[in-house]
This record gives sequence, C-alpha cells and structure tokens, in this order.
Amino acid sequence: MMPPRQVGDSGVPDLSGGLSAVGVVHLLWSDYGQLSRDIFYSWTAPPPIPENHVLMLDEAGFAVTGACVYRNGAPTVATDDTGVAVPPLAVGDTLAALQQVAQQPTIRQGHATDDSEGINWAYRTYLTSVDVAADGSISPYVVTHQGQQRLVVKQTNPLILYNLVVSIEWDATIAYMEQISRAVSLASAYLYDISDGQMAFGQVAIYDNGNHRSDADIQFSASNRVTPYAYVGGIAAGDKGWIIRGGRGWDRQANGEGRWDEPDGYQTLIHEFGHYALYLYDEYLEYVYDRGNLVGVRRASCTSPMNRNAGTAATNASIMDWQYTTSELSMRGVAGLWTDDFCTHTAQWQLSPGESAWETLTRHYTDAVSPGRWCIVTPAVRGAVMAGPASFPGAVLPFPVIVIANSGTDAPARNVTVVGPGGRRAPGTLVALHPAGGNAIDQGFTDAAGEIEVFGAAEGDEIWAASMDGASSGSITVTQGTAYTLTLGPAAGAAAAAGRINPYVSLVPGSDGRTLYPSVQGVAEGGVLYALVAPPGSAAPQRTQLAYSPAAGAYTGTVSFSAIGLGTGGLYVRGLGPQGQEVTADSDFSLLEVDVSRAGDLYSADGNQQAHLEPGSFTGGRVYAVLMPTAAVPQPLPAGRVAVGSAYAIRFSGGWARLARPGLLRLFYHPGLAGAPVGLVIYRWDPATRTWEALGGELDTGQRSVAVPFDRAGIYALLMVEGEKTYLPVIVR
Repeated sequence: MMPPRQVGDSGVPDLSGGLSAVGVVHLLWSDYGQLSRDIFYSWTAPPPIPENHVLMLDEAGFAVTGACVYRNGAPTVATDDTGVAVPPLAVGDTLAALQQVAQQPTIRQGHATDDSEGINWAYRTYLTSVDVAADGSISPYVVTHQGQQRLVVKQTNPLILYNLVVSIEWDATIAYMEQISRAVSLASAYLYDISDGQMAFGQVAIYDNGNHRSDADIQFSASNRVTPYAYVGGIAAGDKGWIIRGGRGWDRQANGEGRWDEPDGYQTLIHEFGHYALYLYDEYLEYVYDRGNLVGVRRASCTSPMNRNAGTAATNASIMDWQYTTSELSMRGVAGLWTDDFCTHTAQWQLSPGESAWETLTRHYTDAVSPGRWCIVTPAVRGAVMAGPASFPGAVLPFPVIVIANSGTDAPARNVTVVGPGGRRAPGTLVALHPAGGNAIDQGFTDAAGEIEVFGAAEGDEIWAASMDGASSGSITVTQGTAYTLTLGPAAGAAAAAGRINPYVSLVPGSDGRTLYPSVQGVAEGGVLYALVAPPGSAAPQRTQLAYSPAAGAYTGTVSFSAIGLGTGGLYVRGLGPQGQEVTADSDFSLLEVDVSRAGDLYSADGNQQAHLEPGSFTGGRVYAVLMPTAAVPQPLPAGRVAVGSAYAIRFSGGWARLARPGLLRLFYHPGLAGAPVGLVIYRWDPATRTWEALGGELDTGQRSVAVPFDRAGIYALLMVEGEKTYLPVIVR
C-alpha cells in the first residue's frame, strides 16, 4: 500500500499519482491510526482481510503494529501496519499478545538471539494483553466465536522477560542439567508471583563443562561448600564478575543436600536474583554504626518474624529476608508488606537508601522515556497485597524457553570414601577433581562418614584429597568403577615424615588489574614450587616458578596478562618441599574491582567469605581485590581451638594493607556442628608472629555466619573450642 501523497497548496492530497491504469484510486479508511481517522490510498487494491483475524489495539484504540500473537501458548504471526494478524483460529483457542517496547543491552557475550540483530541483551520489556486480577488469577482471552478477535495491550500490563546464560562448572550428566532446567522454570514462576505477574525468565541457555562461564549470569560450582551469593545490580553492571553463584545443591539447612528444583533451591535462586536483577539488599540484617563508623551487624527481619509462618506464605513478605516461607516483596504503606519497627532496620532500607523493595524495583524499572510507555503496578498502586499469581500461565505464553547444551562424556558421579591412618574415615577432608589436561575442580568436604560424591570425573582423571592442615594427602586415578576408597598419608617424599608442610596460598592483584602475584606460605625454604594461574575471562592460564623470599617467609611469583576479565579464576600450586615432600594446593579465587564511591559487598568464589566495604574505604584511583580460600589452614592453631572450614585471604591492589574506613567481614559455616556453635569466633592470622589473633564476632545462627568489623587485608578463619563441637560437612547424596 502506498503512503499518502504530498499535500498541495490547497491543503488537499494530490491523488493523481495514485491513479491506476484505468483511472481508479483505492482508498482505505482506518479507525485505528494515530490520528484516529486515517485514510490511505494506493493504485493497487489492498488484499482483503479474512473474516477470522486478530485486531490488536492499545488502550486509546489505536492499532498496534509488530506485536506477536500467541495461540494456545505458541507464537504465530505479528500484526501488520493496521494492527491485524491472521493466525489459524478455532473456537476454544486461547490468545495473547506481546508488544516489545524496550530492550536492555548487556556486556555479556552469548546473549544475542535470532531476533536481536547480533546485539547481546539482558532483558526486554513488553506490553501484554494478559490481565492479572487483584487476587492474582489470570483469565486468558478465549475465542468464543468466529470473526474478528480484539486484543488490547495495556501500559499497566508490562511483562519484563530476562535472557539468561547458566554455566555448570563440570561435565554434568543430562539428568543434572534437566534438574537445573526444572529449577529455572520453577524459579521463573516464583519470580512471576513475587513481581505480581510483571517479571519472568524469557530465554535461558544452560551449558556444562564451564562453557560460557565468563559471560554467564548464573554459575553452578561442583563444590558442596558453596553458600549462594549474588552482586547487587549485576544484570546491568559493566563488570562480568558480578554474577549469581551457587554450588551443586542447596536447602535451608545450608548443607548442600537439597536439589535446586526443590522449593528451597529455586526460591533461593530468586532471592539471589533479587540482588542481581532487582537491585535489592538483604532484609535479614542491619548494619550498626557508631559516629559514622561501621562497628557491627545485628539480626533483622521484614516484615516481622511472623514471616516464617508457612501457612501464610502466599502473602508473607519479604523474600529478601526469608525466601523459604514468603512470596512477596516489602512495600512501604501496604498492610502485610511493611512494618516500620522492623523494615526500617534492614540493609535494604540503609543502602537503597530509605526505600522498600518495591520502591527500589520501581525506580530501576520505570520507563526512562517520557511519556512512559509502561507502568510498574505496585501493591501501593493496587492498594493491597496480591496472593499470586500461583504460577506462570504457560498455556498462554511459552516462557521460559530453555535450551540445554550438554557436552562431554556425561560421566556419572563417583562415590569416594576417604580414610586416614589406621583405616579411620576422615570427615572434613578437602577433595578436588583433577581432570586429565584440565584445571582442578573443587568438590568440597567429605561428610561425617568421610564420604563424598565427586562430579564430572572421567576415566584417567585423578581425585585428590588433603587434610585441613595440609599435613596429609592422597590421590586415586578414576577407572570405570563408581565407588572408591582414597587413603591419606603424610605428604609424599623421601623425608616426608621429618618435614611436615602446611601450604597455604593467597593472591595479590596488581594495580593494573592484569598482574597477579601468587604467594605460598607454610613450606620451608629450599623447595621448588610452581604456580598455574587460570584467570577469569578467556585469557589462557600462565605458569610461573615461585622464588622463596626470606623477608616474606613465602614463595612468590608474578603472572601478567595482556587482557583479563573479572570474576572467578583458579590458582594451582605444585612442587616439592625442601625434603622432597610433595606440595599440592588448589583454590578458586574471585578477582573484582572495588567501587570506591559506594557501599558494596565482595565475595569469595565459594560465597563463604563476604567483605562489606563502606564508601571511602580507599582513596585515590582504581582498587582491585582478590578473595579466596587458602587451601590449608595456617598452623599452629591456638591451643584448644579447631578450624571450622577453610581459612580465607583478602588482598587489595596498590599496597592497601589497611582500609581508610572499617568494613565488615562475614564468614559462613556449614552445618554439622554438634549442638549450638558456642565459642565460634573469627581469628586473624599474624604472619610475623605466626599466631592467630581472636577478633570475636556477631554469631547469626539463622544465616550460619559470624561477622566482625575489619580494616586490614590478611587471612581470616572461624575457630571454635576443640572437643565441644565437631565440623561435619554434609553433601548431596
């Protein structure tokens, strides 16, 4: 159809150019144009509109072009310039429409889709014809008769659909990847509920073998000791290290036994997604200040401790406090979603600042274009809490679209029992998989029976185990079997019995963010050690020989990369001690840039070390940080004390050994503590005196963490009274 001809001096369109060979002009009258009454003309006759068609309109009655019509949950065709689409129609069909109005780009690769013209995108905002009633119910449009079907997309019906990449660290079985697929689908439905039908996952690609790891939104580690975490605002950040990360499984007992497709698992994914994509902070804690300085943390709740009542989970708030029995976000001024006495004493209120969760979400997702193309409908706008939607309307819209990309050998899990001297089983032993030709994959700790399931092990791979103090270790080679016994012995070598070693590692970032300085302590002078550093991003690993520094009492080295990403990498140390002892130490690390202008959190790769930094913690230019487990725990421990899990190092670039303002360090512990964890405190290692200094700390048994103010880089650990409690990590079966 031709566009209207040029208007002449008379103000009347010149139709002479639109005459056909026989002097006929074709006019089309439209009631649905932007001018309400539009006339189009052409020298060719327009095709007739079939009797059975869909007419798409907005709330003002104008035609909507380019909107996709969904029939019985499947996409059909888009509407044309007149708002008309002609999909197959039958009485009883359900119809819905999506009109894309915005797209948020992302720096993460692997997020381009067939319809994005090569642009990587994080999420899209649509207007829909799907109405969500005040009670959360959804009544889709149903074809009841032949002829024209009118669908209306509304500004008050936004649907934000996320485009996510998930990377599993190991060669996962298809069964495990299907578990993650179900978890993602259930998590999307939970997000749809907590957002009152305005947000869901649109497309999700799931990879194993660490594929697309550096560009993933969500990473799953093989380790059973990962505490899930996420970076606030990672969805649109310029730092690929700002991700969601979890271990092989999760449940509210924090012991790694639960499946991700169980409620505790997928609800926790959305709690972390609340940080990552909704820009929300936790509502289960409050930071404590004294004269402007951070001095501690205390337990908090929003809306109140009554949100633990599972019987009212459909309307409980908030998921940023306790996701296991809630399905709402906090909203100031709405009954059931807000309590001043509780909700104004949370990190969310402090750091947003002065906003409930819904207010923060709305601030970030309100249309920046004026006039606004969509409107986020909050409980305050609605005037009440919405109990639902109970599920995503999958029969109406086909989301999320999930693609599984399984690679590798699909190797089964291997059951390993670790025993020490005398054949005694060895609980709390560190276990790692060393694939042939690949980097080590942390598996976590053995459980109370000294057992662990090792994920991703193929024939020819090696499984290594080491005691917490590094004094004993052992390894086995994987064959066709699935059950193994691994025996620990003193560090191997000609004079191993006479030369006990305790290799603990750390990594200092350079001021350029591309240079890293590995350090190994606990091994006497005279050894030969090498370090392999696998950086975040796509840069190839680098190997360097370490030299002993008497001044530092450590083996140190340097690796430098022309380009390096931020996120999770690996440090792998191999060599011999001064008396021929075999030295092995592996650790994943987090390399991150500190935002010196605002408060923020940094995490170790396993999530069990969290450093909260205040604005002004550093002065000057860019600052990088590395957080990581140290492999072995520095020895000796204080008399009568035992380590609860790993020790953790935190190092900063630029020679920053002390913060300009104190921050808060939190260390998380795993269950298996017999009884209440009495006497559990944070200690700091003093390398000069080779002693541990007690710092104390605030114990939170609900979150299984201890928090203490800190102002120095260094190595920290959780220690408790020996004999009163026993650390017995529990893992997936």
